[in-house]
Amino acid sequence: MLRDGKVIFSGKTSDLLAAQKPLILAKPENQNDLVKLNQIAQGLGLDSKIKEDLVEANADANFAAKLNKAAFDAGITLTSLTSIRPTLEETFFEMTVN
Repeated sequence: MLRDGKVIFSGKTSDLLAAQKPLILAKPENQNDLVKLNQIAQGLGLDSKIKEDLVEANADANFAAKLNKAAFDAGITLTSLTSIRPTLEETFFEMTVN
């Protein structure tokens, strides 16, 4: 894969996809807990933000369990906790866009 005439990745497609961090989506039962849930995610060292009615965090898939436990310990019940890996197309655009 090239960007501005320079090689930014060389190897198998499976290796490229494996190197990408999944997106963790966490939705609290009570929407009033969104800010607190986002603060918990950031306190765990995650790059997170509130998007609509959930918190998005870039992290390894195994971090979902840590976020779930931290939310529970803080009295927040999650109605949804999903880990989504980026597609090949999303990975390509992320790596090649300046």
